Amino acid sequence: MRLSLVASALGIIGAAVAGALVYKFGTLQSPSLDFGGYSLSLRMDELSLLMDAMIGILGLVILKYSYNYMSGDANHGRFIGRLCNTLALVQLFVLSGSLLTLFIFWLLAGLSLRPLLIFYKNRPKARTASRKMFIVNRISDAFLIAAMVCLQQHFGTDNLAEIFTGMKGFAGQVLPTLLELSAVFLVLAALFKSAQFPVHSWLVEVMEAPTPVSALLHAGILNAGPFLITRMAIVIDGSQTAHILLIILGGFTALFGSITYITQSSVKTALSYSSIGHMGFSLLMSGMGVYSAAILHIIGHSFYKAHSFLSSGSTVELIRSKKLTVATRSGGLVQIFLGILLALAISIGFGLAWGLDLERDFGLLATCAVITMGMSQVIAPTLDAKATFSTLLKAIGLSLLVSTSFFLLEGSIHHLLGSQLPLRIAPTETVQRLIAGLILAFGVVSLAQLMAPRFQAGPFWQKMGVHFRNGWYINAYYDRFIGTFKNRRQENKVL
Repeated sequence: MRLSLVASALGIIGAAVAGALVYKFGTLQSPSLDFGGYSLSLRMDELSLLMDAMIGILGLVILKYSYNYMSGDANHGRFIGRLCNTLALVQLFVLSGSLLTLFIFWLLAGLSLRPLLIFYKNRPKARTASRKMFIVNRISDAFLIAAMVCLQQHFGTDNLAEIFTGMKGFAGQVLPTLLELSAVFLVLAALFKSAQFPVHSWLVEVMEAPTPVSALLHAGILNAGPFLITRMAIVIDGSQTAHILLIILGGFTALFGSITYITQSSVKTALSYSSIGHMGFSLLMSGMGVYSAAILHIIGHSFYKAHSFLSSGSTVELIRSKKLTVATRSGGLVQIFLGILLALAISIGFGLAWGLDLERDFGLLATCAVITMGMSQVIAPTLDAKATFSTLLKAIGLSLLVSTSFFLLEGSIHHLLGSQLPLRIAPTETVQRLIAGLILAFGVVSLAQLMAPRFQAGPFWQKMGVHFRNGWYINAYYDRFIGTFKNRRQENKVL
């Protein structure tokens, strides 16, 4: 078992060495094994190695945690072995150099995760969640196969380097039917893989798995969808239909997940809805053409969510041992709107200082607007609670830090991955209108949250809270579809 930690550490060192080679020589591709127009190969470039290094670091932390967490369990060694196998498959997935290689490791990583989800087979909810995930993932696999076939039929190869080169000839043009279909199929594969509404409910039920599995799932496996979109961004970028699907479904899921998240009483269930929302937001940013911000979000969410799951137990105990006081808010309109204006001034100021172009960087400006709403959730409540001046300064300082970090890190990622991502261009008028409508929806939800003290006692809002707390009962419909209730009754009779 200690050997797994050594292997994980060597993997991180290997990613660093490979990164140095890519920096010196450019993209590296392994010799390919070709047959029937398809091939097996690995590809090392800035994007694949960045994700590989992230997975390696997370894997080392999760394995170290598992080494102690599962200590004393009779199946400790089997658990560590399966965890290592899944991590290795995810790393090979991000290093894929052809569509066939990518699909094989996409499939195997999901199948490898399933035994970990039902590691304790006597837990009915774990088996139900595993069954739901299996069904959704197979649909996702079918869409990915369809995309792979369409691309191979058009270009005569599934090699990523040749596909990316071929796609450059369609810059600014209407895509042929096969390429348009491939882009749509890639988006659908990502949406199903990353638990987007309405096929998200299985993720909420995987809490019966050991905590390291939850950390690996939320910080690694779920990222397969957004990574697929950014990996194939050159194909996606030419399709307006693909962008519309990402904006509508990813944006709606981001809203749904973020609202449902704050209504949950269970820590791990809340974290699950948080992951659903974050995956939606990553896909939304890709739909807006801000692929570098999507990658930044994937990396930030992965480390944040792994830490959240691994520390959830100790955090709950720490909070229970302390007496927390919550500042009383009045829901004053003047304070709320002043807080929003302050947040807006901070973000616009940084945007202007950064030299953003209103047309070319429309998607990035929209992302900035969402971050502004997040900052208003810090500043406005502080003003509304009539906090001390020092507390207000801390809130403003935190908002300044968020804006600075976002623009600096997004710019760094954009510079690092520039050769692997399409050029940022002004979106079409249809896409701009969709983005504007979605930002308006985010703004309405954000304003409603800020004004909650005025309305939360009303019967309508209490009913809405109950509906969101239960995820609008989508899970119940899914249970009925796959016969969960019938299977549980049969299992109870056997017992």
